[in-house]
Amino acid sequence: MLIAISAYPANWAKVFEDNFRTSYVDIDRLTKHDEIVFFWTLTDYGEKITYLLLVNIRLIV
Repeated sequence: MLIAISAYPANWAKVFEDNFRTSYVDIDRLTKHDEIVFFWTLTDYGEKITYLLLVNIRLIV
């Protein structure tokens, strides 16, 4: 389990939902450097999972 505590308020917007998970993006902390957009994500799996999937996403705008 990973728990992160931040002094920054979060404004999470739902961006994806299926039968297994719901994913959110913190729209207040979107940043762009050159052509790369960086963002914080939060995924709610709804129940205990037995695996961990790490994904590196690069969005070119």
